[in-house]
Amino acid sequence: MDKSETVLHEFSSLVCDLRRVALASKEEFTDFCRIVRAENNNSAGLLEYVTKQEAAQGSLLSELVEKADRMREIEDKIQGLVQSQNFGFKIITAQEEERRRVAREIHDGPAQAMANVIFLAEVCEKLIEIDTERAKRELFELRQQVRVCLTETRKIIFDLRPMVLDDLGLVPTVKKIADNLKERSGLQTSVKLTGLQGQLLDSRIEVSLFRIIQESLNNVEKHAEASEVQVLIDFQHDRVTAKVKDDGKGFDPYNKYKDSESFGLLGMRERVSLLHGELEINSRVGAGTEILVEIPLAAVAEIIA
Repeated sequence: MDKSETVLHEFSSLVCDLRRVALASKEEFTDFCRIVRAENNNSAGLLEYVTKQEAAQGSLLSELVEKADRMREIEDKIQGLVQSQNFGFKIITAQEEERRRVAREIHDGPAQAMANVIFLAEVCEKLIEIDTERAKRELFELRQQVRVCLTETRKIIFDLRPMVLDDLGLVPTVKKIADNLKERSGLQTSVKLTGLQGQLLDSRIEVSLFRIIQESLNNVEKHAEASEVQVLIDFQHDRVTAKVKDDGKGFDPYNKYKDSESFGLLGMRERVSLLHGELEINSRVGAGTEILVEIPLAAVAEIIA
């Protein structure tokens, strides 16, 4: 637990104690006034005094309770700031992990393939005047190595930023990653569109929706143990909605969100928050998962303006 979290914990305990004392004091004073009334029915002056004191004390304690509630609101805001700070650390960690992953993929994939290409090219240079038939076979192998290198390079580029997203838009890109998922894992995938399907979206909306859908599909592949996943995208004049639903084992979304390692879900929430949208995660253990995101186009237009 870091320093900010320790302060937050102490503040939370203070708020709870303050509210408890205020409520207990109010109850005790009310009981006292009830006893005084019962024993001094013939003393009008005392009764009037106690009544006034009760009203004043009640008002004071009500204000104290109100301030305690306000302090709890402040606590919630502090909690949000702490989560934002932690999210910043997670972003830095994720960036470093992504750089390490890309470097490893380039080293193990295209870099190795290009080294083989150089070796085969040198062999062909030596064989072309000595053994033409073998030189042809080596050139064929060289061409195959270049194709492998090109395929792996394109895969790395697609993972970093699919060019088809800029060229063709959101829907073809989502269909592409769904097809790749089906081919790679055997998972039954489908992409369905409703509403104003020809509607153009700002690139920032398309990128955010794509990343959320991509992360959702990655989670399905890695964790859900599902047999089927559906992606539904609905375009309307004032909003765009995307839903990813699977029939997997599900999870407890609250615990998953609170988990310090659940960077994927935190990233989704952050992207949606930046666009003034809403993210809803519906899941139960053994009953699959549904992730629903809605982006209001008017709010995004104001941000862009």
